[in-house]
Parts: sequence; structure tokens; C-alpha cells
Amino acid sequence: MAAKDSLLALISERYQPGTPVTPDVDEAVKAAAAIVEEETGPPDLVKSPALVNGIWQLRFDSRDLLHTSKDMARMSGGLLPEQSIRIDNCFQELMAPTDVAPGFYRNTMVMEQAGIGFLYQSTASFVVEPEAPNVFQVSFSTTSFIPLKASDGPSAVRQALNMPAHMPMHHVQSPAIGPFPSTVTYCDDTLRMNRGSDYIAVLERVA
Repeated sequence: MAAKDSLLALISERYQPGTPVTPDVDEAVKAAAAIVEEETGPPDLVKSPALVNGIWQLRFDSRDLLHTSKDMARMSGGLLPEQSIRIDNCFQELMAPTDVAPGFYRNTMVMEQAGIGFLYQSTASFVVEPEAPNVFQVSFSTTSFIPLKASDGPSAVRQALNMPAHMPMHHVQSPAIGPFPSTVTYCDDTLRMNRGSDYIAVLERVA
């Protein structure tokens, strides 16, 4: 699809992960994405649930997610203090719901704070309702912080994040937080796009 190729080329040429998303790049990506979306319309993930299965890498997020996040308190379910953290990469692993079980949803972010690298994983379940067949309803249940280097260890991650002493490195949230809607506006074998009220995220399947 020429429109999809043009979108990915635009992102590669005009956006470098780790740098801020400028207004002109944001506008250009949203416009190019709209052309892709118009060609097919939103996916029906009730009829074709397996379409989302796999591991997806975030290529672009207009919220500047692949630069810094100032929303760590919300992302950790209120467990961490508010702070800015560098995010180097983000992957999303999905397994669609079945008749007997909700879908599996896990975000893995490669982060760095105070020179300490670590993975932040948030795991959730999700469902897709027939009346909104392109909308995930996501409920988050666990968060984990995993050091990237054995030499750093959990204590280094805790110190870098100002993690409260009572907070575990692996936290189970009960009941789960959510559900939060996530609208899929386009999805095929290699590309997925999600939109919110003021953002767009573009992801490529890597596995």
C-alpha cells in the first residue's frame, strides 16, 4: 500500500526517537496516517481478533513518549512519585481475547534514569465489545521494574526512581486499574495505529 509506505518513510525521514516531536512533524504524521485510515476504515477486531496478535514496536507517538515521560506516577498506578524519565524504546505484546479468556496485553519500555537502565513492564487484560469492534478495553494488573545490567541490580533502580521502601519491584494491582479505552484505527499484518483525543501512535509488528 503506497499510503502506508509513505507514512513509514515520513516517520523515518523526519522523526528520530529520542528527540522531541515538533508540531510540524506531528501534523505531517497525523495527516499521512489519516490517508492510510481512509483507505480501509477501522478494523473489526471481533471478526478478526488474531489480527493484533504479536509483538509491536512503537515507531512514533505524538505524546513524545519516545523521548521523556513526565507521567510516571500515573503509569505506575500512583506507586512512584512524579518525575521525568527517558524512554528509549517501547514494545507491546498482544494476544487477542477468546471465547473463554480476555486478551493479554503487555507494554515493555526500555528506560533510563540517573544513568541506570531498566525495563518497565505493565501487564493487562483486554476485551473488545461488539458495539465497538476496534476499541480495546484495557485493565492493568501488574507492574515490574527489571534492571538491564546485573551490576546495577534492584537497589540501583530503586534509588534512581526514588522508589518508596515499601514498593516491590513487581507489584500486583488488585483490583486491576481500568478499563481504559484504546482505539485501533488501522491494523494489518505489519502496521497498527491507535488514536486518542489528542494523539496518534504508530506501531510496527516485529514478531
